[in-house]
Amino acid sequence: LLLYLTFIDLKKAFDFVDIEAVLEALLTQAVPTQYIRVLLEVYCGFATKISPFYSNVVVNVKRGVR
Repeated sequence: LLLYLTFIDLKKAFDFVDIEAVLEALLTQAVPTQYIRVLLEVYCGFATKISPFYSNVVVNVKRGVR
């Protein structure tokens, strides 16, 4: 029986970034829309899966580093 535990305290390691402000800045700087679309795909609808005790739990990620 193997047991793996990981504890990472990332509090304040990365400040909150308003994605709307980032998108506005990219549009202002005339960044091509295909790059902006990729960024939106990374930040919108991002989820991760954890498997405690052999059951799968999907968690929607709303904050943090991607």
